Amino acid sequence: MIKTDFSIQKCAKERIIMRKDKSYASTYRSLIKGLGSQIIQNGLYGTLVFLDAKNKEHHKAVSEDIIYFLKESNIYTTNDHIYDFLEKENNLMLAQDKVLEFVGWYRRFADIFIRNDKNTGSDNS
Repeated sequence: MIKTDFSIQKCAKERIIMRKDKSYASTYRSLIKGLGSQIIQNGLYGTLVFLDAKNKEHHKAVSEDIIYFLKESNIYTTNDHIYDFLEKENNLMLAQDKVLEFVGWYRRFADIFIRNDKNTGSDNS
């Protein structure tokens, strides 16, 4: 029997609903759609560095959502900077596995709650 962790679903849904009406919602949704692949290809650490380097609203939002999820899941429980935390033994693999699980739901809820309307011109890349 497969056990579903509803706290992951709840967190993903909460973060999407919180941001669905923001001016950057369309680009936020697009970024989320490729997030799983990006984490698999570059790792969680590399993905967070990329998001921070971009320094755009939708990139900041995704980074904040990931960190929020890690805190809510009691994985990231220190006051260390996220990079310092991930560099410590065993933290990166656990965090990356959990974030990939989160991203599955995060992406589903983005598809449900954030409309991709190309005619509105709301894509603020």
